[in-house]
Amino acid sequence: MWKKLIKYVLFTCLVVPVLFGAFRGIDGHAAGEEVEIVLHKRILRDADLEQFDPHQNDGLEASQEADILSKTTSLDGAIFDVYDVTKLYQESKLEANDFLDQVNEMSCQFAIDYLQQHQYKPMLKGLKTASDTGDNGILRVNVPKYNQELQTYAVYLIVETGIDPATGITADLERARPFAVMLPVMDPMTGDELSTIHVYPKNLSYLRNPYFYKLGKKTDGSEVPLDGAVFVLYRYDEEGNKEYLHMDSTTDLKNKWVTSTDPVNDTNISRYTSNQDGLVEMENHYLPSGTYYFEEIKGVEGYEISTEAKKIPVVIPESPRNENNELQHILVNGQAMEEDESGQITEDARKKKEPRVYNPEKEKDKDKEILPKTSGGNNPANPIQQAASKVLPQTGEQLLNYLIILGCLFVAGSLWYWNKRRVE
Repeated sequence: MWKKLIKYVLFTCLVVPVLFGAFRGIDGHAAGEEVEIVLHKRILRDADLEQFDPHQNDGLEASQEADILSKTTSLDGAIFDVYDVTKLYQESKLEANDFLDQVNEMSCQFAIDYLQQHQYKPMLKGLKTASDTGDNGILRVNVPKYNQELQTYAVYLIVETGIDPATGITADLERARPFAVMLPVMDPMTGDELSTIHVYPKNLSYLRNPYFYKLGKKTDGSEVPLDGAVFVLYRYDEEGNKEYLHMDSTTDLKNKWVTSTDPVNDTNISRYTSNQDGLVEMENHYLPSGTYYFEEIKGVEGYEISTEAKKIPVVIPESPRNENNELQHILVNGQAMEEDESGQITEDARKKKEPRVYNPEKEKDKDKEILPKTSGGNNPANPIQQAASKVLPQTGEQLLNYLIILGCLFVAGSLWYWNKRRVE
C-alpha cells in the first residue's frame, strides 16, 4: 500500500513536465502572449488507491477511459490561488527537475506558509472549480507566458487553499499537493508548444462506511448476536438540528440529509439491519470526516433497546494518519473500528465482533412460571398452574387433613386410656 502511495504522491504532486528547447529564452512574439491552464479537479477515495493507475500530467487532455477520469469524481467548489514563482525558481539556482522535486515534497499548507513568509502574494486568489461544458470541477485560468520583469518564461505555482463549505466535503491541506507549471510546455508527441495546458490535481478523500456488531447480553451473562435490529443514522447541523441520512446512495462524494419528526416510519430515511452475525454495515453510503450517530428504532424480541443504542457515536477523523504518521481509527461507540487497506472489515474484527453495542435480555417473571394463582382452578389454558396445583394442595385442603389427623390421634388416645383403666 505504501509503495503504491509513494508512487501516487510522486504523480499527484501534479507537476507539469516541461520539454525544454535548447534554452528557456524567448523571442519577440512571446511578450504579452498568454496560455490557458485548464484545471480538472478530481477526488479519489483513499480505499480505492490500490486499484488506481496514476496519471502523468503532460499538458494534454486525458482519455475518458483513463483512471484519472473513470475512477475519480469531479469536484466543484475547490478553491485555488495562483502564484508567479519565477523569481523563486531563479533564486533557487536549481535545475528544473530539482526544483520540481522540491515542490513534490510540499503539502499545500506548507506551500502557503512558505510563500507568506517570503512575501509572495497570489496573482490570482480564491478561484473556484465549477461546472463547465460537459464536465464538472473545471477551472480555466489565463496567465502570461512571459515574466516581463525577469525577461524569461514564467513559472507558476497553483495551490489549493480549501473547499467551499457548501459542498459538504472537507479538505486536508496537509495531504493535498500544489503543482507547478513551467513554461513553455511542449506537446510530448509533436514537440510543439501548447497554448492550452490540461492538469489534473487530485485529492485523496477519506470516506468511510462504518460498521459495528449488535449483541444481546442474556441474564446468565452470556452473549448472542442479534439478528433483525434496525438502525438509522443522523447528525447535527451547524444550528444543532438533527438530520437523518437519506436513502439515496452517495453520489459525487455527497450524501443527502433530511429532517424528520417520525424517523421510525419515514420511508425516505436510510435503514441498516443487523444480520445473523449481529453485523450492522452501511451499504451504498460513505461518510466524510465528522461525528454521526446510529439510532436503534426497532429492537429484537426478548431484548430491550438500551439507552446507548439510541445514540451510538461514530467519529471519523480527517485522515487515516496524523501528522506523525500514526494510525487514526474510526471510533464507533468509543471503540476502534478495524479496516484493511481497502476499507473492508478485517477477519480479526469479524472473529472478535467489534465494535460492539449491547441490548440486555428482558427479565422473566419467575413467579408466574412456578406458583399458581390463589384462586386455583382447572384452566386448560394455564398448564403451569395445573401442574403446580397437583403438587401443592390449596389452603382449605391442608386444614381438613390436619383436622382428620388430630381426630385420629384423639380417638387412639381415648382407647388407650380406657384400656389402661380396665386393667387396673
